[in-house]
Amino acid sequence: MSSEGGLISVEEMIVHIVNDNPDKFRFVFMDCIFSCAFNILLRIQCDKQVLDHSLAMAHLPRISSEVSLNGTVLGGYSNYMSKSTVKYYTDLYSSVGLTDQEIIDIKGEADVYIRGRRLNKIVNNSIK
Repeated sequence: MSSEGGLISVEEMIVHIVNDNPDKFRFVFMDCIFSCAFNILLRIQCDKQVLDHSLAMAHLPRISSEVSLNGTVLGGYSNYMSKSTVKYYTDLYSSVGLTDQEIIDIKGEADVYIRGRRLNKIVNNSIK
């Protein structure tokens, strides 16, 4: 798997399918493991591997929406996240070893990048 991100709904679907049948899956992550792909890497409980020279990125989900009526945009919002969503993802990232400063950065809507040995350590921390 290599991905620059995706939808939370797809993340949830993949995680549930894999975790309901962990013996039927083996994931190899490579290259860009960003956003939802990184969350999937952390959350799936099957055989998984990260290839050398991969780069992961963690951040809070970003949601954008527009409200329209008869083709006219009335307004919208972006980067809206519920408190429970922020807590869920920051707890997930803390549990696998992201630092307090990285969590602060993520809460401030920054992207945090991880690679090399540190990424492998975080993956090992995600295996329960």
